Amino acid sequence: MTVRTFVGPEKTNRVGLIVEVPDTDTFQRMMESEAAADAMKFDGLRPDTILVLVEPDRNR
Repeated sequence: MTVRTFVGPEKTNRVGLIVEVPDTDTFQRMMESEAAADAMKFDGLRPDTILVLVEPDRNR
């Protein structure tokens, strides 16, 4: 996985990520892990505020 982080210029508590993963199942398992929960708690992230977007499959 690779991650790029973006922070809002006016509201630094607004953060966006581009996460490149092999597949969405891998990403989902990672997000449900205890390590992810610990990281979110440490960073003060409220899980109910997460919005996940996916890049469309352009081969369809």
